[in-house]
Amino acid sequence: MSVSGSCTPDSGSVLFDVKNPPSLSATATSAVSITQGSAASFSLNIQNSGETTAKFGTITASGGSGLSLSDCAPSDISGSQSLGLSCTITASSSATPVAQTLTISITPSNADSITKTISVTVSASGGDDVGGDTGSSSGGGGASGGAAAVNKKNVTHKPVPPGIMNNTKLQAAIEKVLAKGKLSPEAIGNLMRLSNAISSESTISRTINSGASKSNVTTKIKYTGLKAAKNFVVYEKVPKTFANSSDLITVTAAGAKVEVVLKDPEYAIVFDTVNPNQELEITYSVSKSVSTNVVDLFASEVYAESLADAQAQQTACAQVITPAKNQATGECKEFPTPCDVPSGWDKVDSCKAAATPKDTVKETAEQSEKTGIFSWTLILDILIALVVIAVGYYFFKKKNGSI
Repeated sequence: MSVSGSCTPDSGSVLFDVKNPPSLSATATSAVSITQGSAASFSLNIQNSGETTAKFGTITASGGSGLSLSDCAPSDISGSQSLGLSCTITASSSATPVAQTLTISITPSNADSITKTISVTVSASGGDDVGGDTGSSSGGGGASGGAAAVNKKNVTHKPVPPGIMNNTKLQAAIEKVLAKGKLSPEAIGNLMRLSNAISSESTISRTINSGASKSNVTTKIKYTGLKAAKNFVVYEKVPKTFANSSDLITVTAAGAKVEVVLKDPEYAIVFDTVNPNQELEITYSVSKSVSTNVVDLFASEVYAESLADAQAQQTACAQVITPAKNQATGECKEFPTPCDVPSGWDKVDSCKAAATPKDTVKETAEQSEKTGIFSWTLILDILIALVVIAVGYYFFKKKNGSI
């Protein structure tokens, strides 16, 4: 059997959906100071610049003498996304009080491992237990006149990288406070983008005052950005060594909305608008004595809904004559600038246009009265003129003998 003729294959193409594998990079706090027998937190941000999800995996520490790593459990990171963690380094009571280098190994199950190093300075424990007297008295004599000692400690650091992408509890808290519905993936991405921007322009200082029966931790956030931040969110993790439940903490933040994210405790604190060089203050209070080292374990993230030019937030006060009306008295007058219009006055286009219907009726009545008087005067003048003409005409006829 034979086959004759030609055979032309169909033309076509095959498309392959090729995506880049996970590719990780990381940034971390470069140096940490810690006391023997205590703990300190540091921030770790992991970025996946690949197009597929990085599966985890472990994060481990090595190289430190008497140092251990905790609270650093990773989760999967989607392509082109990042994960922010607040990890804890604990120094044992026998840790050598010297500067050490701790190596952090980040190992996903489907990508290459990466490492970061942190300089850890361990200092000898100084015995910061609360107690005793200051040695002063307030009258009356004796030790009973002394005041209980208050121990203090200050720390300064930057906000930790944003972790809202994988924190559904924080997302829900922000949704509740902003009352704008469920956050879309685009909105979450925008929060992360703005968080990176304002984190670099924010400095956090934290102070603890620990007394015999009461302790306060005050967080101060200085924002130095050039633009005003709308709905500025401070997300703070409070260590359980300060209080193991939000029910035991009193939070004070003037002008802000406070939302409990978790009772563990974690808070989302929202300020309506934060302007350049403004400093925010948040105070946490508990009715007990705590170690001053607890201040090292607080961690903060900052977010904003939007940024706007600070100039746009200010009221324009150009030299423009501005009419305004007092609604209580009905008085209308002109002011030299919009800023000079006092409270209780409403700006109007003109004082003439601002006249009330009552004023208009009164003015119309006055005009009608004037018009009526003018009309009757005119009629009277005409009648007098007619009488004069008639009398003159009568005498003219009589003189000529016509009558």
